[in-house]
Amino acid sequence: MIEVLAVRQQWCRRGESILWCHSTQLSCGFDVEGLDSRGKPKSEKLRSYNGGDRTAAHLGGVIGEYKAPMTPLGPVARTLDVDFSNALLPSAPVREGRIHGDEWVHDPTIRGWVLAESSNCDAVACANQLVAAGTEGWFIETDLRIAVVVEETVVSKSDIDEGEGKAAGLGGLLGKARSAVSTVAESLHGGDSLVTLWEYQCDQLADITEVRRGRWSESLYAIVGRFRDGSVIELKRDRDLPGI
Repeated sequence: MIEVLAVRQQWCRRGESILWCHSTQLSCGFDVEGLDSRGKPKSEKLRSYNGGDRTAAHLGGVIGEYKAPMTPLGPVARTLDVDFSNALLPSAPVREGRIHGDEWVHDPTIRGWVLAESSNCDAVACANQLVAAGTEGWFIETDLRIAVVVEETVVSKSDIDEGEGKAAGLGGLLGKARSAVSTVAESLHGGDSLVTLWEYQCDQLADITEVRRGRWSESLYAIVGRFRDGSVIELKRDRDLPGI
């Protein structure tokens, strides 16, 4: 009854009669990008990553022509202070193109492979950041996006001062990955110490999956991202992620 009185007082116009008033327990759900059905931000879940291997500093591929190791073929998002002085070169067969299919996966200095018609393709944009970051770069796949991130310490201070590109939400996920494989003593928390060089929404990809690669009996797997422009990036997925 109190609901009827409230409607009559606060909503009805002068002389308007209430013919029916029914109380309901139904609630409205949200259908908004980035929010769950209750209107709260969706929590991001780590699916896979590539990074933490101090030997795998390079990428290769066929981008119009064979390239191994790759150099950046387009802009890099930030000025990075990365030391390549101790980076080993790929093996002679990889450098000279004397490999078949996915045999690049057996070279420990190669972290991934790119297939694209030109340097303007999306897979190359991703690879450019990984090439520039070397072993300091991390490729992260979550249920919402893929991204290339680096720690803030390798980014030029002038770029950091701009205050843009912080890897919001990815720090904790990367911390879990690092903790799981014991690559550092402590996990990262939050996103304040990571900077995003590149990211792409998963729902804009043609496909992203994990496939077995290589010619040996051991299980070697790669994260394979296929973009809608036809370009492909494959990155080694060297380790399982227990508990994530």
